[in-house]
Amino acid sequence: MRQMLELLVREMLGPYLERIEELSTEVEELRRRQQLMIRLGVVSEVHGSNQLVKVKHGDLTTPFIKWFAQSAGRVSHYRCPTNGEQALILNFGGGNTGAQSIALVGIDSTQFPFPADNPKQVVTAYGDKCAEIWDMDAGTLTLKALEKITLDTKMVYATKDVKADGEVSDHTRTMQADRDIYNGHQHPNGTPKTGVPEQQQ
Repeated sequence: MRQMLELLVREMLGPYLERIEELSTEVEELRRRQQLMIRLGVVSEVHGSNQLVKVKHGDLTTPFIKWFAQSAGRVSHYRCPTNGEQALILNFGGGNTGAQSIALVGIDSTQFPFPADNPKQVVTAYGDKCAEIWDMDAGTLTLKALEKITLDTKMVYATKDVKADGEVSDHTRTMQADRDIYNGHQHPNGTPKTGVPEQQQ
């Protein structure tokens, strides 16, 4: 009698047990995907096109994936990540290959710390040779370049004074050389209004 009751209960519970097993498998798959959705890693390789990166996270490495840029429309920005730079992997596809992922770079680390800690400033350091520093409270912009700053435009217009601690020159000569010509020039007839100077500025 007992065996008959156990058999009857098994038969009645059979569909439910199968469904519980299916749900258990689905929950395990969801748990696995959730673990892979957001991972912290470091850039391990930059593609030859300089537009894709691989990110190592734990013992795994993504295939070449895109990275997040601060803008990519009418206004666009390009800054290639550096090997060893910390990155957050966002796996929007949920797969386990990492092919449908994007790298969110720009997270400071001990290897690449922030270039400043002053909340009044917005600082971008371009390696160790160039930087731009906006001081919001002082209303100043400082551009630093070890070698040269090139302004590729038709005209530079300043509404206030322009001051230079160093020499200023155009395509002909420096301002100091121009002053030397002006201060040393002579008029052959001795009358500045009618004579032609011996040197041209």
